[in-house]
Amino acid sequence: MQNFSRLLSPIEVGPAILRNRVLVSAHQPGLAENGVPGDRYIAYQRTLASGGPGLQITGATAVHPTGVYHGAHFLLNFDDRIIPGYQRMADAVHSEGGKILAQLGHAGALAMSSLTERPLWAPSPVAGELVRETPHAMSHEEIAEVVAAFGEAARRVREGGLDGIEITASHGALIAAFLSPYSNQRGDEYGGNLDGRIRFLLEVLDAVSEQAGPDLIVGVRIAGDEGVKGGIDLSQAQEIARRLEATGKVHYISVIAGTNLDRFQRVAHWPATPAPHGLFVHLARGSRKWWRSPCSPLDA
Repeated sequence: MQNFSRLLSPIEVGPAILRNRVLVSAHQPGLAENGVPGDRYIAYQRTLASGGPGLQITGATAVHPTGVYHGAHFLLNFDDRIIPGYQRMADAVHSEGGKILAQLGHAGALAMSSLTERPLWAPSPVAGELVRETPHAMSHEEIAEVVAAFGEAARRVREGGLDGIEITASHGALIAAFLSPYSNQRGDEYGGNLDGRIRFLLEVLDAVSEQAGPDLIVGVRIAGDEGVKGGIDLSQAQEIARRLEATGKVHYISVIAGTNLDRFQRVAHWPATPAPHGLFVHLARGSRKWWRSPCSPLDA
């Protein structure tokens, strides 16, 4: 433990004090029942909490019917059905001394129309290499609809008693697709340079923060490097991190790599086991130097 002397010490993240700096990052156990946390999902999260991490995060949870992540065995947060399950899950994790966030997102071009039963939504008609469906370029009205959906999903998290929200702006999903010049070819105020490409994320952040209020943690997960030509690289990630920090509404930034819109980067950011430890530490460290406030780099 000589090189990790602070690992088990408490850390303040926004309005909360975590018991240590061990993070169980967002992932999909595939245990949801009709889109809500049932007994198996709650038992899974309770078991994680009993191991003693400071913070654990649900897998990406769709906030809108057009952005479903691969079926009802993943969580769905676009109506109030999820609130009782959130409450039971929060109680289970809190009884073990832990804290839990809901990761909220929209799959964008990573969704499948066979599940959503409607065209895929994305900033531009750029198909991903895994799903291989050309998405519909979102209208301003559809953008506003999804922003409002993020806000309503954040309300359900608050009413469900969880400790906060992580907005997923990574992996090539909808927000990441707006952020990246690789997938955003728009010519309006939501495209072009970073001022336009980050607009959707900032609008989502505003909606989430308003509903979260002062008592919940709000984090954002970004790609430190998408690893594709014309995509987000470390220098752009640094600027995105700086702008997020400048809003005063983000308590931490989680840094990952790759984009699921590219089949090779899909594997690179989720390699087979065993994989070397600390694969993306250089990206977290590279982004961290731009943060001037107590905004915490949990993956660093």
